[in-house]
Formats: sequence, structure tokens, C-alpha cells
Amino acid sequence: MKDGMRFVDCDMHVMEPADIFDRYLDPKFKDRVISAPGRAGGASVVIDGFSRSGDDDLQQYRKRSKNVSSNQRQPLSGSRSAPYLGFAIERNYDPVAQVMGMEMEGVDIAVLFPTMGLGLIARNGMDPLLSNALGQAYNNWIAGCCSYSPDRLKFAAM
Repeated sequence: MKDGMRFVDCDMHVMEPADIFDRYLDPKFKDRVISAPGRAGGASVVIDGFSRSGDDDLQQYRKRSKNVSSNQRQPLSGSRSAPYLGFAIERNYDPVAQVMGMEMEGVDIAVLFPTMGLGLIARNGMDPLLSNALGQAYNNWIAGCCSYSPDRLKFAAM
């Protein structure tokens, strides 16, 4: 509650853990998905030999940090490294951190959406069974997260 009003954030994003598919993907698909931890709790995911996104193509549009050469990889936003997110990074963006952030902002209920997951199945020609398995892995993980505070954390299925 903020200023006497209840707030619902209907588009709050989560940071999926780097090992989400190691833990939640149906074993018959695990040889087709490679995950590696990235910076600030993120992950690099390769599916059937392809990067999960056109990330390398987007580099030219990214803001350049001072003291960084133009050929170094840059985040799309500096927000994940912002000092006020330290608590979430330290907790690896777990559900406790999600609720802590909601408390800081005065949000009562949040509908959670994937971040990394948004680009996972947005590929023409992807095997529909693999696409379904990726979505199911995310859904199982996020359902567990929301069980931490079911009255406050809701999710949009993938």
C-alpha cells in the first residue's frame, strides 16, 4: 500500500536462474539446451545450437558505458548493475527479493512475467515439443516462486 492506495503491478518481470533448465526441463530435452551463468544472475542459453536471441546483433544499439571500448559487450540497460538492486542480486533474484522490491515500491500484488524466457520460444521452426517443454520448465519454476507469497505473487504462464 502506498499513500493509502493498494497497487497491483500487472507487468513485473523476474530474473530466471541460470540453472532453471538443469533443474526443471524434462530430461529428454536436456541435451538440446545448454545454460551457462552470466553476469548479475543472468544466463546464456543455447537451444539446438542457436543463441536464445539475436543478442550479438543488438550490441550496436546498446548504450556505451564510459571507459568501455565500442567492441566490448554492453548490457541493454545499466539497471541490473544499479546500486539499489544489490539486495536482489545477492539473493539471486529469489522470491524473497521479489517481495522485498515490492515492499520498497509499495506494490501489493504483482503479476510476474519472464525476462529471459520471453525470447526462448520466439523462433520460427522451433520443435513444438521442445517449445512446450521450455514453457513447462519455466511454469513449474515460477509456480514454486509464487508459492512463497501466493496472495501477493501471481504469474503469467509461458
